[in-house]
Amino acid sequence: MEHFNEELHDPNPSVSQEHGHHKQPVIVGLYGLPGAGKTYLLDGLKRSVTDFLFFDGSRAIGAVTPGGLEAFHTLSEAEKINYRGCAMERIKHGCHDFGKSAIISGHSMLWAEGEKTYQLICTQADFDSYTHIVYLEVPAGVIAEHRRNDSRSRPAASVPHLAQWQEAEKTYLRHVCRLHNILFTTVTPHRFLREQLSALLEDFHRHTEDLNTKLAEVQIDKMLDTDSETPETVLVLDADETLSPYDSGALFWRLTPRTSVIGDRYPLKELFRSHLQYSYTAFRQATLLYEEAMNGNDYERCCQQMATMIRMYPEFIELLKSLKTHMRAIVLTCGLRRVWELVLETEELSAVQVIGGGRLSDRLVMTPTLKASLVKRLRCVHNAYVWAFGNSPVDLEMLKEANKAIVVGVRQTSRSTTMDDALRGSIGQEGFEPYRLLLCPGDYPQPLLSVLQLPLVSLTDESFLNSISARCDRLNVFHATNHNGAKVMMTAMRDLTISGPALRKYHQQAGWYLTMRFYTEMVGIEPYSITHVQGHQTDGHRTAHEKATLIVALMRGGGTNGLWR
Repeated sequence: MEHFNEELHDPNPSVSQEHGHHKQPVIVGLYGLPGAGKTYLLDGLKRSVTDFLFFDGSRAIGAVTPGGLEAFHTLSEAEKINYRGCAMERIKHGCHDFGKSAIISGHSMLWAEGEKTYQLICTQADFDSYTHIVYLEVPAGVIAEHRRNDSRSRPAASVPHLAQWQEAEKTYLRHVCRLHNILFTTVTPHRFLREQLSALLEDFHRHTEDLNTKLAEVQIDKMLDTDSETPETVLVLDADETLSPYDSGALFWRLTPRTSVIGDRYPLKELFRSHLQYSYTAFRQATLLYEEAMNGNDYERCCQQMATMIRMYPEFIELLKSLKTHMRAIVLTCGLRRVWELVLETEELSAVQVIGGGRLSDRLVMTPTLKASLVKRLRCVHNAYVWAFGNSPVDLEMLKEANKAIVVGVRQTSRSTTMDDALRGSIGQEGFEPYRLLLCPGDYPQPLLSVLQLPLVSLTDESFLNSISARCDRLNVFHATNHNGAKVMMTAMRDLTISGPALRKYHQQAGWYLTMRFYTEMVGIEPYSITHVQGHQTDGHRTAHEKATLIVALMRGGGTNGLWR
C-alpha cells in the first residue's frame, strides 16, 4: 500500500492510458459535504477493510499535477478536467496491479453561500470509472459544527445553506448515477457506521452477476437435494400479483416512513422505467433503496406487518397443500423474499421454499434472466418437468423455459395489457404455447388475446389438476386382455384371412384404443378452447403433455403398429 501511494506522486501522467484493456475494477466514490467526516471515516475503514485501496480525491489529483494541488487550482477548466482524468486512470492502474478495489473521497459540487447555484466539479471520467457511490448524509447542523472546529480553513456556511446544498448534491448524484449504471446509496452517522460501511464495501467488491447466478443455483440445488423422493414435477411460481393480488414492493413503500427522503412515493417504478429496466444493476439498486429506507430490525418488523396484510388466492393454497411426494414447489420472486416466506408460513406452506432478495444479507437479487436460467436448470440438470406460473413480462422468459407455462390473470389492468402485448409476439415461437389462468373471471371480461391464442385453465378443474400431479418416470404395466372391446380387436388381428394393409389398419385401431383407454388415465388430460360447430367458443380436452410424449406401439413379433405423438 505504501509503495503504491508513492507511485501516485509521479507527476508524469503518460501512464494513464496503460492497462486500458483490463476489466473495469470496482471503484467506490465516498461523497458528502466538506466537513461531513469523510476523511475520518476513511481512516477508520483502512483498519478493517483489506480488499480496498483508499484515496483522498484531492491528493490523488495533486499527485499527478505538476506543481501539486496548488498549481492545479491555477489551471483552466479544460486542464483541470484532464488531470482529474489522469488521477482516475492512475487509480484504476493501481487496482489492476494490486488486484484490489478502490474507494475515493471527494465532492461532486461546490456551492458558496450567497451564490445562486452550485458548481459541478465531477467529470465524465469520474462517471465512466465509478461503479458505486456512497453518500455520507450528515445533519446540516452537525456539519456546521465540524466546519467551525476544523483545523482546515473553510468558508462560512449557514445551516440552511448546508441543508440545501446537501439535498441538491444527493438529488443530482442519484439521478446521474442511474444514467451511468452506477449503484448509489446514502448512509447516515450512527454507532455502527464503520461496520455497516465495511459490510457494504465487501459486498461491492465481491458481488457480480455471475456470482449472483451461482448463489441462486446453489440454493435451488439444495432445495431438490433432500432425503425425500427425487422430484419429478416442480412448480415454479412468481409471487407478487401471482400468488396473491398484492405487490410486496409497492406495499413496502406505502409503509416506510423514509419514502420522502428517497424522493418518490414508489421509487421502484422510476427505477424500472429508467434505461436500467429490469437488469441485474436495477435490482441491485432496488436492494440499496430498501437498505436506505430501513435498518435490519425495522425491515423485519415491516415484513411481518406486510405478511399479515397479504392474502394468497385460495386456489393456490389448495394446490400447494395438495402436492404429492414426487412434486416440489419453489417461489422465485423479484419482490421481497422475507415477506413471502412469512406469508407461506402463515398459510402452513413452509415446505414451499423461496428464492429472492430485498436485503444485502440475502446475498442475491432475482432478475427475469435468472428466473429463466433457474427453470432451465431444473429441466436440464435435475430432469424435472416444470410448470411455471407468472403474470407479467418480467416472468416471460421463465415461462418460455418451462415445460408448461401458465399466465395468471386477475383483472384487466395496465400490467395485464402489457403482458398480452408481450405474449402476442411470443406465442407459437419455438413451441411456446402458454395457458391463461383466470382467478377472478368476472373482473377480466375482455382479454386482448383470444382463448384460441391463450387457452383457459382453472385450478378447480380436476382434469387440469390431475395433469399437474401426473407421474412420468415409473414403469406401469396396464393390459386390456379381459376387456370386451379388446377381445373384438384381438379377433381381427388373429384372423388368418386378414393380412397386409387391412391387418395394419386393425393394429392402428388397437393402438388408438389402448391410448384412449389407458394413457389418458395414466397422465391425465388438459382443457383447451375450441370453436363449437355452432360457432361459439367452448372447452375441449386433450391428453396432457402431448408435445413431450412419444408413444411407440410394438408387436411381440418385432413389427410396429405405427407411431402416435
